Amino acid sequence: MTVAVANNFTPLRDIPPNFMFENGNKPTLSEKSKASFVVPETLPRNAFVEFNLTNFNQKLKLEIIEIDWSLNTSTIIFRLKVFDAVFVTLILQGEWKGQKELSFYLNEVGINLENKSEIPISNFVAVSFWAMIGLSNKCSISIQSLDYKFSLSFDIPFDKISDLLQERELAYRLMVIEKALNTQLPFPNNGISGDDVENIAFCYHTIAEGKFDWLCKDLTFFPPATNEFKDLLPKSDIPFFLKFPTLNEQRVIFGNQLNLGQFHIVIEKARVTNYNQAKESLLKLDGNPIEIVIKPITGTVKYISFNKPISRVALFNQDIQMLIDLESKLIDAVFEKQVNSFSNAFEGLSNEQIEVLTERPILEEEAFNF
Repeated sequence: MTVAVANNFTPLRDIPPNFMFENGNKPTLSEKSKASFVVPETLPRNAFVEFNLTNFNQKLKLEIIEIDWSLNTSTIIFRLKVFDAVFVTLILQGEWKGQKELSFYLNEVGINLENKSEIPISNFVAVSFWAMIGLSNKCSISIQSLDYKFSLSFDIPFDKISDLLQERELAYRLMVIEKALNTQLPFPNNGISGDDVENIAFCYHTIAEGKFDWLCKDLTFFPPATNEFKDLLPKSDIPFFLKFPTLNEQRVIFGNQLNLGQFHIVIEKARVTNYNQAKESLLKLDGNPIEIVIKPITGTVKYISFNKPISRVALFNQDIQMLIDLESKLIDAVFEKQVNSFSNAFEGLSNEQIEVLTERPILEEEAFNF
């Protein structure tokens, strides 16, 4: 697989857009959900709010940390914990009615994700949860302690979904690097440079695969003009196979230097761009360093890792692994959302024509490795 050069990336600092009333991006509450419920004076211990995400066949039980409500306000606010990593605020807006026993009549719902910490696993949980919410055609929310259930639908623009999934991938790769190299890394919410994104990709592919292609314009060597190196060049100026070991390979991520061990670099078709000049200098055998510039004809070199300094660590816990395993379902949901957005364009076409136009392309794995 080939990894492309990365661009700078700015994480979604507050994971916008929050699903709130005032910003015009509130979730749609089904008419059947606009019923009433009675709020008890106290909540039982281990109370939960359950999110049933039908698109992903997942039921997430989020613990209620606190509830804020008063008969003098028109809102009930639940603070929820998501997998011990992030906190979500569920806001119910409505009105109190009744005489002997007041009931709360629900009109609107808002969901707000609290500020993210600069920790990879917290970011991964936050953006995964938000992507699931945003891509769900229907989300049923059950507040068991109130014996109340309502349904919502959401709509996030494609550009925000793309940002969420890119941030999710970066956070996941950092989690893998942390575990494998037994280190701790931040996740800066103020922006990630292209160099850091590229080094994250390199470290991840080293750990996850150990053998991968990497873009390379050219390599420059400065061997001495001695008998030991006189046969370094091929006999003629033609492409040749080249394989050589590296010293300990290191990459820097957010100022942290990471040791990745040694690699063999393989170039299936290499060519010396300054062949005549290098050959002339090498044959002098005067011991002076000479410049040899080698260009991979394919534009890539293959890194083969050996002697990796990787710790044996425990796997991710069940909740985190569940979010990791959602990758294919998230991609399917994005594709379905995109097709549905163009549904009006199919008016008048036969079923066979629509099937051809909406058939999902089958791409090799390397198509998604950027």
